[in-house]
Amino acid sequence: MNTPHSTNAPLPADYLAFCKAASVTVCLYSPSGVNTCQPSAWCADYDPLITDKALCTSEGGVFNSGDLGPGCGYFYPLQYSMNFNPGPPTTQGQYNVRHTANCPSRFTVTVDPHGAVEVTAVPVVGTSCVVDVFVGAP
Repeated sequence: MNTPHSTNAPLPADYLAFCKAASVTVCLYSPSGVNTCQPSAWCADYDPLITDKALCTSEGGVFNSGDLGPGCGYFYPLQYSMNFNPGPPTTQGQYNVRHTANCPSRFTVTVDPHGAVEVTAVPVVGTSCVVDVFVGAP
């Protein structure tokens, strides 16, 4: 899974593991430990106890040896957008696209039946949002 976000940082290992296990079309996740959020962009969890750069990087973190002191920052996106192939329209000109979402109210889920889906979160910690998009006959 590749979710672009404004930090250009890799996705944390726990984010990838959660979303892979969820087996859904779109997934946002943040653990309860995040301590800094940039609205509409990302939340970060800075762990000053992870002082080994190789370990930090292997877990999808960004090592910091500067202003905050040694430690590892993990960045969790607050937005996910993707395109999908909606298939051909029906004879009535409609697309046979439907979706399910399991998201708290602080998430906005938008599914465009022409082939796009976007999930956005208000900065929120310790929660997740998963969306499945289905194309074709019900």
